[in-house]
Amino acid sequence: MRRFSRFSQRRAWRGRLWLLLPALCLAAVALIIAPNSLQSDQSGPAQSQQAHSQQIQSQKSQAQPIGFPQDQPDAKLRRGEFAGPFQAELVRVIDGDTFEARVRIWFGQEITTLVRIRGIDAPELKAKCGSEASKAQAARSLLQELLSGGRLRLWQIGLDKYAGRVLARVEVVKDPSLADDVAELMLASAAARPYAGGHRQSWC
Repeated sequence: MRRFSRFSQRRAWRGRLWLLLPALCLAAVALIIAPNSLQSDQSGPAQSQQAHSQQIQSQKSQAQPIGFPQDQPDAKLRRGEFAGPFQAELVRVIDGDTFEARVRIWFGQEITTLVRIRGIDAPELKAKCGSEASKAQAARSLLQELLSGGRLRLWQIGLDKYAGRVLARVEVVKDPSLADDVAELMLASAAARPYAGGHRQSWC
């Protein structure tokens, strides 16, 4: 009877141990993982922030300004210029190398600005002599005629040295397959001179 009682007690303890074994295993695993998890939690935000900073720097280095020509070897534009083209509508002619235009910059979005034709210089209406005054009137009339001959298209748009005016290469589009460069037409008619900035020559 005693032997049977001892055997029953041993069997009961073995059953209890088997019940406790999963809990002991889980506790051991928790003790192993906890330090690593704590270390990961402490270093995780710093590593994440560092990776985010590196990603931003990479995006900045790879980013290109919107509207700037990237793969146009013949369009060596200074910083701050837009390659175009932009469609434009004539508002009025100021003189032989400047006019006011309504430029379409986005769907349903237009701006009105003064445009100085890139690459030429025409006589001033505020002339220093009678010869310049007559040439200025002729240049203005010719530019009015040229710009009224079709739709306008602006290229190589940048800021002019005078506030409120842009510098651009201007084309008159008579049909989809034919576009005339306004500066070349003004030069061909001797109504303007080549100009690349700097000091202007006298027309007197």
